[in-house]
Amino acid sequence: MASRRDERFKIEGDPEEALRALLGADAAPARVAIVVAPEHLASVERLASEGPVWVIRTDDSEAEAAKARQSGGDVTTFTAGASPEMSLDAIADDVALHHGPDSAGATAEVIEVLGAPLSDAMRVLFDSNGFGRLEPTPDGFVAYRS
Repeated sequence: MASRRDERFKIEGDPEEALRALLGADAAPARVAIVVAPEHLASVERLASEGPVWVIRTDDSEAEAAKARQSGGDVTTFTAGASPEMSLDAIADDVALHHGPDSAGATAEVIEVLGAPLSDAMRVLFDSNGFGRLEPTPDGFVAYRS
């Protein structure tokens, strides 16, 4: 006879389906945002509610990052390059280290970039980090792991 405690953990239905639901296998893909232009700082708190955010370090971005962290967001600030593209080039390896397949956390499947246009150089940079599909957006672009 099963104890009362055992009954609380009884799985009804398909055990594999229950395990996928428990582990979040049907959850949205892990998403990371990178903000490389000051005009997009107002988006940091919203983006941080959806996943990790990397944002150029300014006085204003530090304030936005602090607000997002108080709400439980994961925000990393970094030193900006001379241009948005140079900022992305400088930070790409760190983002791959923290959110790539060899990281301790969930592997980013989607990276949303705000403040830099989609260019051939960005295609090469993101493709070299496993993001072969890139789509332009009004504010930058979105890269999808291939």
